[in-house]
Amino acid sequence: MEVAQRVLLCEFVRRLLTLLVPCSLQGRALKRIGAYCREVMHRPIKEQWEGLKRKVQGHYGYYGITGNAEALGRFRYEVTRIWRYWLGRRGAKGGVTWEKMHRWLEWFPLPQVQVVHSVYRLAAKL
Repeated sequence: MEVAQRVLLCEFVRRLLTLLVPCSLQGRALKRIGAYCREVMHRPIKEQWEGLKRKVQGHYGYYGITGNAEALGRFRYEVTRIWRYWLGRRGAKGGVTWEKMHRWLEWFPLPQVQVVHSVYRLAAKL
């Protein structure tokens, strides 16, 4: 297969996967994140973070393909937003402000977006 054909194939696969992975799949994953956060909301933050970190890394491992970094970034933001919501429901003091959440994220950061599977590497094998 020529180089130009490989590049076209990679672009085609990237666009196809963008169309095939709808927001509903991300929504389903976020619902499960919300259920997890609700289940563990009264546990220590470090324990919650360890579980969320594993779940986010697993999501990156499955959906982390070339061209999907923007969707992974949105997923990471939504996980942060959901976690903040459930942390705010732990006590009667009121919600967790974004300022406080950012301070917690300095101590307990969620994994950065990571592309695990390269479409270009796959095309090079063809």
